Amino acid sequence: TYEDTVIFKFGGFEFGNWYFLQYGKKEGPVNVEKAIMRSNDIYFYQVGLKLGAPKMALWFDRFRLSASDLHPYFSQVPGLIPTDEWKKKTLHEKWYLGDTVNMSIGQGYMLLSPSHIQQGVSIIASGGKECPLTFLKGEKKKCTEGIISPTDARTVVNGMIQACDTGGTGWPFFDFKINGKRVKVACKTGTAESVSKKTNPHAWFTVFAPANKPRIAMTVLVENGGEGSSIAAPIAKKILEEFLSVY
Repeated sequence: TYEDTVIFKFGGFEFGNWYFLQYGKKEGPVNVEKAIMRSNDIYFYQVGLKLGAPKMALWFDRFRLSASDLHPYFSQVPGLIPTDEWKKKTLHEKWYLGDTVNMSIGQGYMLLSPSHIQQGVSIIASGGKECPLTFLKGEKKKCTEGIISPTDARTVVNGMIQACDTGGTGWPFFDFKINGKRVKVACKTGTAESVSKKTNPHAWFTVFAPANKPRIAMTVLVENGGEGSSIAAPIAKKILEEFLSVY
């Protein structure tokens, strides 16, 4: 548990939490479930520094965020998980702890596609099991157990359920219903910086449902769309409504 300090001061720089920057408010004590529910940047800054960039990179790799798993079907650029070696070779600069802070919330030099996020969230939805993506009907690939423990996966799922419930950041899914019946979903909103400050950020939203026995997982990206909750989430909602009404 970390206290939301609204502004995280580190190495002469200030890293803010979106809730304070937009509304001037703070969250108080934040644990991992609340951090996911509220997208609390301060919490993840602290955890990122505690882990360090090399360990974060190892975990990102474990969740297939730097892979190009779709190459058998499509041309796919691998995700970019920056490291000290990468920065020295590419930018001719050393790695700073400020880079670690940015990396802890998926910002800075990180580059990911929707398929990378989809692969990662599918591991969470399946309780820690990684099943390779396929685009061929009837094709089955061997799944890998134990990417993370079911207990840890459950903790993340709990936070994602709260994110799409009252008080969370995924407000379009509050009181989500199919044919008049409430359906629990698990989600995470995302608003990622774009190349230029003159353009809107990228709107991200990833979700699976029903939360406790998933039948579908999806990731929506609207490039330069704005906030994930207001732009990408409504798109995901419409797709889920159609899918769950039939299946």
